[in-house]
Amino acid sequence: MVAAQIEFPFSGARKVRAVFDADPISSDGGALLLRQVDRRLGLLDSLAAALPDPCDPRYVEHTLVELLQQRVYGIALGYEDCNDATTLRRDPVLKTCCGRDPFSDDNLASQPTLSRLENVDPDRAQHVMSLINQSRGGKDYRAEFGTRMVGTGVFAQLLRKRFEVAKRRLGFENEHRNELRTDLFRPPAKPANNAGQMTLGF
Repeated sequence: MVAAQIEFPFSGARKVRAVFDADPISSDGGALLLRQVDRRLGLLDSLAAALPDPCDPRYVEHTLVELLQQRVYGIALGYEDCNDATTLRRDPVLKTCCGRDPFSDDNLASQPTLSRLENVDPDRAQHVMSLINQSRGGKDYRAEFGTRMVGTGVFAQLLRKRFEVAKRRLGFENEHRNELRTDLFRPPAKPANNAGQMTLGF
């Protein structure tokens, strides 16, 4: 019979004990806050409703919204690789956020299932990148001062209008906040060595 607990002898008053019969635990408690924000905004529910789902519901073990929740929450927690699902699919907090009982319900989706979700329509990914390029002057990303967070073009204007509509719908339009004054910011002076990189001053 395997011991449920093992104590390690160390000098001093502190004790170190290894416990093997405890319930599953998680270090990703922040996911609960993400779930509350998502529930209030209805973001992933709306996204799931807008995406085509070619799967036959009679044979579906993981719904589309559950897959999106698992993937998006995982990325937000710092697990960008689908391979992390091998372990995270058993995480009690993540299971709770995806609407499953952390102990009695089945585990979340596996890595192959999430990978199939991401590759169900490869042309769609190219379309999304094309829209990003259109709002970034033909580039994936622009690092110039004052342009990194500001999109241009028709698609960027459409996103801005949709954001304003969502803000009014959620009751944020009456909040009194000071307008951000970008004119108070100045690009840093060019370094003396003309190397294109600011020094740390050591």
